[in-house]
Amino acid sequence: MGWPSQTGFHAVSVKPDEPLRVLMVCWGNICRSPTAEGILRSLADQRGIAVEVDSAGTSDQHRGSPPDRRAIAEAARRGVDISEQRSRQIRSSDFDDFDLILTADEMVDSRVRRQAPSAGRARITKMTGSLPDFERYPEVPDPYYGTPQDYRDVYDLLERAMNELLKSLRTDGLV
Repeated sequence: MGWPSQTGFHAVSVKPDEPLRVLMVCWGNICRSPTAEGILRSLADQRGIAVEVDSAGTSDQHRGSPPDRRAIAEAARRGVDISEQRSRQIRSSDFDDFDLILTADEMVDSRVRRQAPSAGRARITKMTGSLPDFERYPEVPDPYYGTPQDYRDVYDLLERAMNELLKSLRTDGLV
């Protein structure tokens, strides 16, 4: 099975009868990861691609909270409803329950990798790892202390990245 490298994606092979299971992870699971979850779910549904997606945070500060109201508003503006999502912290079972764990930035990536068991099934890479210009966008900036424009910019970046991720899926067994 082909998997993303630290600096970008290779084609990802999936079995035609099994969905790719993806977990999005940011710090608090209220801005970037719920947005990425909603975008990937929406794009996969539109294309008829079997993907199961969830999101989590490395912190438990917002556990049980809905996404930030600005993230909800920007997603809704784009036709994606993330309002029912609730924040949770990443857990050890996630490393076996998911095929791919996508992290928002270097700090989150480092924390997730430190938690990962050596025998975990999930491959870990950045949310922007699928972008052809990954070097230019190695992280998804945290819009929490920003403006509505920052939420628009994050949505645009994540939409590009999730589109590229879906393009990378291969069901013919070739890498």
